[in-house]
Amino acid sequence: MRYKQMFIGFFAEGTTDYRFLTPVIENSLKLIFEKSNFDIDFKINEIRISKTGLSFAEQVVEAAKKASSDFGASLLILHADADSETTERARTERINPALQFVSSHSGSEICEEVIPLIPVYETEAWMLADTDLLRRKIGTPLSDAELGLPTNPERVSHPKELLQDVILKVHASRSKRRRRELTISDLYQPIGSELDVIHLKRLTSYSEFYTILEQYFKPYLF
Repeated sequence: MRYKQMFIGFFAEGTTDYRFLTPVIENSLKLIFEKSNFDIDFKINEIRISKTGLSFAEQVVEAAKKASSDFGASLLILHADADSETTERARTERINPALQFVSSHSGSEICEEVIPLIPVYETEAWMLADTDLLRRKIGTPLSDAELGLPTNPERVSHPKELLQDVILKVHASRSKRRRRELTISDLYQPIGSELDVIHLKRLTSYSEFYTILEQYFKPYLF
């Protein structure tokens, strides 16, 4: 089997987004590369920059430069929450102008290939994709109905608030002796690491990301 090595940059909105989304991206790539005739070794490099005084487009350009110069990345995955019921507004108002700005820097040391990752409303919507996993990680026998968990996470306009409410309900259901100060911050990495892509594929915003990602890597698979 032939061998390929790839370096991929990932630029997220916030620290907790990295903790959840980096393993989600890793699991997505593993699933895509399972189909490959190559032995593909890849590394995701989290790109962190000073955002002070920079517009979103300027931040993306700086991230693309750092991805290239510091890590030799050929692809930058760009996260931005939709803050809306679809990804359309985020693409129109933020993502597309940022991609055009990156293109205007063509020729310099910059990662020109950028794939957007846009959860509907907030990243936390994707954390609700597998409620069985969520309940296990919180450690509760309460049902989805008792916790107020949705069947379609992308219809929840404030998924982070919902998760915080779920945690409060679990705390309230326990005796004082059994209570542990679990917070939403404790859930990002564990859920991101174990969340099966099959559950995420039910979500339109994830499917959009996965389809573009798979299409990008298609030439590398065979």
